Amino acid sequence: MSQKLMRLSPLQSIPRLWTPSLSVKPLSQCQIRQSSHSPMGDPAIPPRKKVTINTLRSLYQKQEPITMITAHDFPSAHVADAAGMDMILVGDSLAMVALGMEDTSEVVLDEMILHCRSVSRATKAAFTVKQHFPFSSIPAEG
Repeated sequence: MSQKLMRLSPLQSIPRLWTPSLSVKPLSQCQIRQSSHSPMGDPAIPPRKKVTINTLRSLYQKQEPITMITAHDFPSAHVADAAGMDMILVGDSLAMVALGMEDTSEVVLDEMILHCRSVSRATKAAFTVKQHFPFSSIPAEG
C-alpha cells in the first residue's frame, strides 16, 4: 500500500488563530482615511511667485537673506518648496547621503540627472540649482 506524501506550504503548516471575515462593507459605509504624510502636502496653500535669477539678484541687492537647502528627492524638495525656500540645491553629496556610497566621486551623471529631475518635479516656486558635475562625467584633458 503506497502512501501519498502531502506537501504543505509554510503558511498551511501554521495553525490559524484568526480567520478574516468574508463580509464586505459597501463603499458608502467605509471610512476614508487621508495620510498626514502626503508628499503633496496641503492643496489649500496659495501658490508663490516663481523665484528667478532676477528675484535672487533683487534680494542680493536689497541685502535680504536668500534661503537655500539641499534636497535629493521629491518629498524633501516638495517640503522645502512649500516651506518657502528661495533655492533648492541638488549636490553630489547625494552619493553618500541618499545612495550610500563611500565617496561623492562614485556618483555618475545618470544618477545625478535622475535626482535633479525628481527635485525639479517637486518644486513649483523655488529656484533649483545643480551643484556640479560628478567627478567622472567630464573627461580629463591630456
